[in-house]
Amino acid sequence: MMAYNCVYFHEESQNEQNAVEHIDYGPDPSINEIDSVNLTASEIASDDNSDSIISSQTEAQADVGSITSESNEENNTSEEQMYFADENEKAQYVRAAIEAWAREPGRLSKRKLDDLLSKLHPAFPNLPLSYKTLLQTPGINLIPVNGGKLCSPIRFWPILGRLVRTKNEPFIIALFKGRIDPSVKDFLKPFVKEVAHLLQNGYTNNDIAYKFSIRHYILDAPARAKVKCCIEHGGYCACEKCEVVGEWIDHRMTYIKLDETLRTDESFRNQEQPYHHLDRSPLLDIETLLVSQFRLDALHLIDLGVFKRFLLALLKWNGPWKLHRDIVTAISHKLEMLKDSCPSDFNRPPRSFQDFTY
Repeated sequence: MMAYNCVYFHEESQNEQNAVEHIDYGPDPSINEIDSVNLTASEIASDDNSDSIISSQTEAQADVGSITSESNEENNTSEEQMYFADENEKAQYVRAAIEAWAREPGRLSKRKLDDLLSKLHPAFPNLPLSYKTLLQTPGINLIPVNGGKLCSPIRFWPILGRLVRTKNEPFIIALFKGRIDPSVKDFLKPFVKEVAHLLQNGYTNNDIAYKFSIRHYILDAPARAKVKCCIEHGGYCACEKCEVVGEWIDHRMTYIKLDETLRTDESFRNQEQPYHHLDRSPLLDIETLLVSQFRLDALHLIDLGVFKRFLLALLKWNGPWKLHRDIVTAISHKLEMLKDSCPSDFNRPPRSFQDFTY
C-alpha cells in the first residue's frame, strides 16, 4: 500500500480559467515507514529576451512508502536497471530525459538549465551547451519589405508582444531594419496575416485551444500615427481623442476648444473627419479599434511635452521664475552624480542642463 499527495495543473482554455487543484489522500494509518521525495515539474518559456525570463519553480511533494511485513514469506524487490549498448546510446537517453524534464509543466530558469548542461557536458560531450539548442528554440525570420534594406543599421522598427497576466517578458513578433522607414502596408502585412489566422483559429498548445485577442497597442506618437494612417501630432486635426481643429497661435499649434465631439472607433473607421486621415490603416482588416485600443504615451505628452516646456521656462524665459545660473550648475552637478548609479532600466540616464535643447 502507498501514501501520496497529488497536484494537478490545468492550463486555461476557451472555457477554463487557470487553476491548480490539490488532492490530498493523506497517509494510510497502516503504513509503518514513509520516505519523502521532492519532485519538481519544470518548463522552459519561448521568451529569450532577458537573462532570466522565468525564475520561480513549481514543486509538488510526493511521499513514497515501503512496507516491511513480518511473516514467514519474504518479498524481495529489486529496482529496475537500464542497460545501454554503448556510451552514445547513454548520452542520447540523457539528452532526451533532460529535454522531456525541461518541457514538463512548471517554471525553470534558462540560466539554471544552461548551467546544468555545462556541468554535464564533460561527461556527455554530445549534450548541447545551451537550452536553445536542446529545445530547438526557433529563430527570427527576416522578410524583405519594400522601402528598406536589411543591411542598413539606420532604421529599426520592432513589433513586440507580451502575454497579459503572466510573468513572461516581451517577445519579438516582427522586426524591420533598413535605410528608410518601411511603408506601413508592407510593414504590417505579415503581422495582420498572422493575427487574422489566430483570431479565426485560436492558439493550440498541448492539445488545448486558447482564444486569441489583442488587448492594447502601445506606441509612441509618431509610430501611432503611422500605423493608424492619420495626421501626426501637431497637425490641425491631429487630436486622437476628439475632433477639435487647432489654431496656429504664437508659432505653435494650439487646441483651444475642449468640448468638441469625441472621436470613436466607429467614426474613425468611417473617417467622419477626413482631414484627420491620410489613408486606410491595414489594422482595420483585423477589426482593430483604432481609438479605444490605442494608449497615449506619457513620454511625448508629459516628459517631452509639458515638463520639457516647464524646464524651458525655468532656464530660458526671463521673469521671477528663472533659475539663477549657480542653482542651474548645482542641479546639473547632482544629475551628473546620479548618472553612474542609474539602473539599467532607465534607457535615458540623467544629463546636465547644459545639454538641454528645445
